[in-house]
Amino acid sequence: MTDTPPGPPPRWGDQIGALSEERLSRLGQIERLGSDLGFVDALPPLRVIREVVTALSYQDPVWEPKELEGEVSQHLNELLRDVDLIEAFTPTENPAQRRQNIISSIDANRGWFLTRVAPLIRASDIAVATAAAEALAKRDEVRAAAEDAKAALASIRQAAGEKGTARLAQFFEEQAAGHRSTAARMLVSGAAAVVVLLLVGIAFVFVPELAIGATTDVVGYVRELIPRLFLLGIIAYAIRFFSRQYTVNKHLQVSNEQRANILRTFPAIVESGKNDVQRDRMAVVFAQAAVASIESGYLKAGEDKGLDSTALAILELLRR
Repeated sequence: MTDTPPGPPPRWGDQIGALSEERLSRLGQIERLGSDLGFVDALPPLRVIREVVTALSYQDPVWEPKELEGEVSQHLNELLRDVDLIEAFTPTENPAQRRQNIISSIDANRGWFLTRVAPLIRASDIAVATAAAEALAKRDEVRAAAEDAKAALASIRQAAGEKGTARLAQFFEEQAAGHRSTAARMLVSGAAAVVVLLLVGIAFVFVPELAIGATTDVVGYVRELIPRLFLLGIIAYAIRFFSRQYTVNKHLQVSNEQRANILRTFPAIVESGKNDVQRDRMAVVFAQAAVASIESGYLKAGEDKGLDSTALAILELLRR
């Protein structure tokens, strides 16, 4: 016998693998069936059968009757059907009798393997099979631990992603609120500037003290006109400034609100993916959509270039 454990069983490997310790352990943990309808008592005979078949699988077939391999395969298929029935078992339609039928079938197969197969196994092959069974059990344990670690890592990544998107959504909501407040102030200031412009224009026309005096002197007329035009120009510039600031802040308000909405729906939409690859692709698309240029209706295409430095910085990071 070699020092290192042999590989998988050379015969009936798939059927033996379907009776793995991990699967059998799950059969005994079906909590929905309760203690009366559970299948804990089915585990010992299933383990015995698995050990017997594993030992036989490493033995040279020359020591066996020719028909034995087919008979073993047939009985293993019957056992696997019983295991499938246990996994799909529901406490309806005379469950106690159906459970007893399954247990009886497993016990009958156990008796067949012990009387028909076990006596044919040589001691040396039992030692080899035992080492193989231990190696396979360890492999199942490592695989189960790896799956648990993968699930834990996925859970951590999901929690971190949800926390990150929630914080980013809150940031954009705060930005939107600030721009909303600024836009409101610009609107009030612009309206006040328009009123001032109208009042000054009316005053220059109808108030005798402010109106341009009747004169035929061009130089004198220009001297009186220039200060009035300068004052009106300053007020008009203020109106234009307030109008532009209102438009820009409304654009940033709407853009940040849309980004916040995208990020709020991000976890639920991404989790609807069928696998990790699909979820990762959806996450990238959502992240790019959250920081891409948004049409708000307040600015024309291209006019918002460079306005939202935060979103542009995130988008540049995603493109690297």
